Amino acid sequence: MKKSLVLVVDDEKQYADLMAEAVRESDKYDAIAAYSGIDAFKVIEKNKTGFGKKKNKIGCILLDIKMPGMDGLQFMKKLRDEYGEMFKVILVTAYEDQEKWGKALDYAAVKYIRKPFREEYLLRSIDTAFTLPSAVAQLDMIRESVEREAEGYRRSDATSS
Repeated sequence: MKKSLVLVVDDEKQYADLMAEAVRESDKYDAIAAYSGIDAFKVIEKNKTGFGKKKNKIGCILLDIKMPGMDGLQFMKKLRDEYGEMFKVILVTAYEDQEKWGKALDYAAVKYIRKPFREEYLLRSIDTAFTLPSAVAQLDMIRESVEREAEGYRRSDATSS
């Protein structure tokens, strides 16, 4: 069975490689590291499956916030603009910044992990990310439920008249 692929994006090469190795050693996931936002988009492009931007081997991205050039929030904005909510994003940062976390939530980040990370927490966070339905999927489920309920009301109104 093919393992889900996790993309680690961190400008600190040693840290990115350490996270990727921890993910691979879990034997649950494969991992690949990119050392900048620009490199990460190249990795995403290389891992597309099929035509267009609909499918990708990568399912989860571990993303540093503070990076030179394109920082994590700029990366997330571009990611959401180009791919919607295809990828689950977990922020990994050494800095506690509520304002940045708030912005990251606007871009649908699913977790916020502090550096230095605890391996078991990192892996549990990835497990959680892979099991969460996207916001779009959640809205679709709610919409379907409301439509079924409305159809039930329409049928009961028609039979009571």
